[in-house]
Amino acid sequence: MIKFSSNSEKVLSRLEIRKATLKGKGERGIQQASLFLEAKISEKISLDQLAPPLKEATIRRKGSSRVLFDKGYLLQQIDHKVYGMRAEVGVFDGKEKRAYIALVHEWGYPEGNIPERSFMRSALEENRKGLKKIFAKAAK
Repeated sequence: MIKFSSNSEKVLSRLEIRKATLKGKGERGIQQASLFLEAKISEKISLDQLAPPLKEATIRRKGSSRVLFDKGYLLQQIDHKVYGMRAEVGVFDGKEKRAYIALVHEWGYPEGNIPERSFMRSALEENRKGLKKIFAKAAK
């Protein structure tokens, strides 16, 4: 409930100050959470925590059993973008057009015999508690 006094201008100015304070804390929380999630996504790839493992034929062709990690190009494009109270974390297209490769591996491509190997959605799900702690801390 909001109570208005006869001096409603004074009340409204207080509300605007409170709103600006909360917005600043929220933006800080968004920034910290997006950095945290970016790190967790990168960690999943660099520590080879993706399933299912590669097939033997793929390992022979690649010369490696590491999923999504050959030279680290995809890993280098994991980033975050913050737009006030909204953030995006993932692979954004640069010159190399790695967002399509990330999309194929995140959701799978049955026609190309590529199974789903989620590294973005799974990182988000696995780290929900950590993200909640970041927002709670930023709000204090």
